[in-house]
Amino acid sequence: MGGEAGGGRGGAGGGGGGASVVAVAPSAAAAAPPSEVTAAKVRRDGVDYIVGLALDKLGQSLESRCQEPDVPLNVGRVVEGVRQALHYLHGLRYCHNDISLQNSMVTEEDRAVLIDFDACRPGGVPLTKGALLGYKDPEQTKSSKENDWHGLNAVEKMLREVF
Repeated sequence: MGGEAGGGRGGAGGGGGGASVVAVAPSAAAAAPPSEVTAAKVRRDGVDYIVGLALDKLGQSLESRCQEPDVPLNVGRVVEGVRQALHYLHGLRYCHNDISLQNSMVTEEDRAVLIDFDACRPGGVPLTKGALLGYKDPEQTKSSKENDWHGLNAVEKMLREVF
């Protein structure tokens, strides 16, 4: 993991008598997520509570990155990064349902990071929030992998038109 909770990346400190703060790691049985997240948890009376998350600061969405067409972008790397994130999410039986240029951040190394999980639902569950027009199959009313792949295809098409 990227440091201990409470360390240099903004982890949360413990509170209250006898509470211990530890880093939460993914289950050894689960595939590693595409990006590290450090969570701080507190154990009180035998129950674990998550009290904070430490995430890397990302400065630019793909939407804003498209405003700089003269600066090269490795579209293949970006699309593959989103694809890997979706495979991980689908392995957990969840679908993002809102893949778009606005919901994908990009690092200076052209590494994609998927954000904005408010439409994320288990597959087959009715959607309560829809994706932006053009990124979602208008026929889909339930959470599905098809929504995600449709959105990723739209993102790739737009990126290739710009870059």
